[in-house]
Amino acid sequence: AAFVRALETRDSAAALCHHLEAIGRREEAARYARVAADRARSAMAFETEAWFCEREIALSRADERALRLRRADALRRAGRSVDAADELARVAETSARTEAERLRADAARLYLAAGEMDRGRRLLEPLFANVPRTELGAKLVLVRERVALRIERLFERRSEIDRARLSALQAVAEGLGMTDNLRGAIFHTRAVRLGLRSSDALLRGELLAIESIFAGAS
Repeated sequence: AAFVRALETRDSAAALCHHLEAIGRREEAARYARVAADRARSAMAFETEAWFCEREIALSRADERALRLRRADALRRAGRSVDAADELARVAETSARTEAERLRADAARLYLAAGEMDRGRRLLEPLFANVPRTELGAKLVLVRERVALRIERLFERRSEIDRARLSALQAVAEGLGMTDNLRGAIFHTRAVRLGLRSSDALLRGELLAIESIFAGAS
């Protein structure tokens, strides 16, 4: 007890977490793990933040979902994209449908950007059904998508859109844009075709602006 009080006096949350866990006071250790994670984030020590989030999960599962999302964000900020995607995919497994789709899209974006193509594809497999693996085939699909976009812009109609599908298309486009610009452009053009139906003028403008970047690069 005296040792704990001494550590509290020194304001050493990390040391308190380790000590309290070692003597079996898990709930208190979890509380200090949270404090240590908060301090690590303030210092932009994201690897350390992720580590203490993991310790808190192991010590107390009261807020496991929120902690895993926080750990995923810390890992992403630390440059560990694949580990962050693993956490997001794990949380998606126990989430409601709409939230699960969003989390899988975010995880796929990270996998694809990190070059983990197969893992990204598996999360959003239906979206890849009509994307050829050959370069010539992909180029032909991109031409077809852009011709369709030009025609659709002549006869624009506003309606409700599937936001989850739009988010997934954007996630794949962004992720592939880092490693496979040709196929990234296909997905972004598909996102534009969907998004232009929206009544949200800001969304339409953003999609078209990014489309111009893809068009210039492909």
